[in-house]
Amino acid sequence: IVVTARRQSESIRDIPAAIQAFGSDTLVQAGVTSVNDLSSLVSGFHVVEAQQPGVSMVNIRGIGQSRFSEPPIAVVIDGVQQVSPNQLTQDLFDIEQIEFLKGPQGALYGRNALGGAINIVTRKPRDYFEGSVQASYAEGNDYKVGGFISTPIGDAAGLRVAASYRNRDGQIYNTTLNENVDFDETYTVRGSLLLKPSAGVEIDFAGSYLDQKGGAAYYALGPANAPRERVTAN
Repeated sequence: IVVTARRQSESIRDIPAAIQAFGSDTLVQAGVTSVNDLSSLVSGFHVVEAQQPGVSMVNIRGIGQSRFSEPPIAVVIDGVQQVSPNQLTQDLFDIEQIEFLKGPQGALYGRNALGGAINIVTRKPRDYFEGSVQASYAEGNDYKVGGFISTPIGDAAGLRVAASYRNRDGQIYNTTLNENVDFDETYTVRGSLLLKPSAGVEIDFAGSYLDQKGGAAYYALGPANAPRERVTAN
């Protein structure tokens, strides 16, 4: 297995550190669609989502995170470090490999890597045409649609475009507003243009766009034996 978590391509067996790597097949079989889902594959790692979409708290090897503070772990996508903690909650789709590097990584990723680093590698354009579409539906009128298309452009270039869309009505009903308040609508678009002008030379232009609009939940304090058949808020 070749990984790039230390900013260079090297065999995972040659790295003197605790590291786990998961390929695309493993991620699909495990149902990993976000960083939060990695807690089922990585020991000592847990993500707690807060009341509103886009806010989360990370715990890695006993190192926790305060609300609205920066996470104790670096998240890197295709070599670019994500500077906002809200980017932890973005959907993972069309992923080639995820590398989880445990332990302090400040020398490579700076101050926000006390607990480790997550290196996410997206799929690149292939030299053949391919595409895929996926959809899912869950409670709360929660549906997701995503897919990608990749095509070669001549003999020395390739283009890949992937997109994901999620819309959830929510499950927390507010009696005053007469509507659910924990709604979430998110769409993401990612594109990659790969050029190969000569043997041994590759030029990769990549970009992504994420837009998320969400409501909020709340804390309700009451008797431990209070009925919970329907959650309401005033």
